[in-house]
Amino acid sequence: MSALKLTIRAERDLGEIFAEMAHEFRFFGEETARHYCDGLKEELEQLSRQPMNGRAEPAIDDRTRSLPFRRHTIYYEIDGDGIIVLRVLAESVSA
Repeated sequence: MSALKLTIRAERDLGEIFAEMAHEFRFFGEETARHYCDGLKEELEQLSRQPMNGRAEPAIDDRTRSLPFRRHTIYYEIDGDGIIVLRVLAESVSA
């Protein structure tokens, strides 16, 4: 089984994303907001099983990889049998 670990910063990022989606559901609809959050969770789980799907980020360091997901980018490191998610940032924010 692949491990999916989150840093404290990544947990905070996800909390903010989910809160933002809950707030925005008034504009986009609750179903759309839920679909986005569920899709992000599924993408993280998939990434833990196939960590090479992301691209190397040598500008950050030699361990960090990234994978875009709609309006956000997941930054992570491969860790043995899974990944450590470092951050999940909006497109307009850099790592």
